Amino acid sequence: MDPLSITTGCLALISAVGKTTIAINDFIRSCREAKNDLATITKELSELQTVLQLLKDNCAIVDEQENKDRLKAQILSIIANCNNVLLTIERVLKGLTGRTGTIKWVAFGKKEVAGLRVSLEAHRGSLNLAVQLFMITMSKATKDDTSIVRTGIMTISADTSQIPCILEELVHLRTLVMNAKVPLAMQGENYALEKNLNGLVSYADAVSDDTWEYSEDDSKQAKSWTSDDHHTRSSVQFFNRDIDEDCHRKMSEIIRNGDDIIWVAFCPGGKNRWSILCKSGHYHNHNIPEECHQAMYESSKSGAEVTRVAFTPSGQGWSILNNRGDYMNHRIPDECHDKMGELSHGGAKIISVAFPSGRQDSWSIANDKGGYFNRNIPDECHEKMGEMSRDGRSITCVAFTGKDGRGWTVSNDRGEYFNRNIPDEAHMLFGYFAQICGPVRVVAFDPNGGGWSVIASVY
Repeated sequence: MDPLSITTGCLALISAVGKTTIAINDFIRSCREAKNDLATITKELSELQTVLQLLKDNCAIVDEQENKDRLKAQILSIIANCNNVLLTIERVLKGLTGRTGTIKWVAFGKKEVAGLRVSLEAHRGSLNLAVQLFMITMSKATKDDTSIVRTGIMTISADTSQIPCILEELVHLRTLVMNAKVPLAMQGENYALEKNLNGLVSYADAVSDDTWEYSEDDSKQAKSWTSDDHHTRSSVQFFNRDIDEDCHRKMSEIIRNGDDIIWVAFCPGGKNRWSILCKSGHYHNHNIPEECHQAMYESSKSGAEVTRVAFTPSGQGWSILNNRGDYMNHRIPDECHDKMGELSHGGAKIISVAFPSGRQDSWSIANDKGGYFNRNIPDECHEKMGEMSRDGRSITCVAFTGKDGRGWTVSNDRGEYFNRNIPDEAHMLFGYFAQICGPVRVVAFDPNGGGWSVIASVY
């Protein structure tokens, strides 16, 4: 099977989504009564487009093995059926136009479109779950071909522990499809989708039966510290693009061992320099300044846990935060250090600190009470932080892109986010993760090679 066939199918369906969206907007202009009902379909189309974009960008790298071809066959069939659903929506709306369009809409059009929405939702949900299985397949491919990691194609949580949840969703969706009341014209597509879901269930069962793990020992260069705390069950998913292989492997190892990743930072000044912080209090550093590594140890004494580390553009300055509200700074701007003290008054804790690349006097800090202070960051970023800190909200993550620092992302404790000039794929993952697991809570950009890492919570 041609590995690009899914790419072709995704591109065709993305184009069809655009045409259907235009048809819906045109119909709403002539029939205002349909606006609220069609808004749900418009939302489904937007979410479908996000799933298709992610699938398109990653499908071509999977090896041509029999087990993976089984998944591809199911995905291609769902794409073809979904396209038929879109064509039917357009055909129904076209039949409701004219002077009596509003009457037709109220009489029978509204009910028919509602049935089509159910079918569209089922197809979108099926593709969504297929993408998750696809990502697990990609993750497993790294066992036998580490070049996948070197070229940056990475993984959502290289762990089959997700399979039971996916199976549960597949069975639920299959039941929904079997009992759905859809228009007569869609019954063929629904029957085909039911068969596709059976195929996905079979594939998920096959994947969950496989066992695999990394065997490389990367402990010689990496520095790590572990406490006696027990590991907790993983509740994150992550996606890496063009980051160092050692960092990627360590993240996968942490997840496999049942811990959660709460922060990742890349240290400027050369390749393969990074720090990973874990929910358990463990941390793993690689080629970062020795003073920073020792300061993390000091910040973790007496049961405290390091929650954040950020590096200045030179790679020689850094800021470390812990869960008790303490912080340790080294070679950061004096004003930044002073403002951290001011924002720590009254029991507040600094929870976010970032230093954009490109200049030494640029920084951003925020506390858990909605307070923040910025110096020489993009005006729009500063304004968005203000908007997203209102009404009891607080900023939890600010990150700046690569070598110039002109791109940025802001997230808050409500799961809201705003991105500007970050890689399109990274931006797309914010919406994708929000659909399948939970909000993005960590974004890290590697100034050494242009790579990035996105980590999301699992509900």
